[in-house]
Amino acid sequence: MAERLTIELIAAELGADLAARLSRAFAGTAVYIPERLPEDGSHILVRMLGRGDAERLSGAFGGERLDVPMGANRGRKRREQILKLRAEGMICSAIAREVGVTERYVYDILAEAEARARANQPGLFSLDPERLK
Repeated sequence: MAERLTIELIAAELGADLAARLSRAFAGTAVYIPERLPEDGSHILVRMLGRGDAERLSGAFGGERLDVPMGANRGRKRREQILKLRAEGMICSAIAREVGVTERYVYDILAEAEARARANQPGLFSLDPERLK
């Protein structure tokens, strides 16, 4: 079985700077590295890393998938940022990249927020005990 692609392997082959920029740009998400990049510069690797580094990455690891580990971004602000970005209409994969978390974490935060909202929403036929006095 082939060796699993890691940030450490990319750093060893292509340099720590490229690996660090890749980690910051895609923390917590899976990135497919294509064997060929489109000429128009539309691929996310080109947009995030620049054409030269994206081509180096593609040349060395094209056809492989990289699960980028989480960065050091932690805390309550992260949850608030996720909810804000989703309210602005951003898709979950983009939120994960922006905030530096996994897509699964984004879905978990959104589900938790929805459950809290439902728990705080009074039912159609619920009665306020204060109104019955």
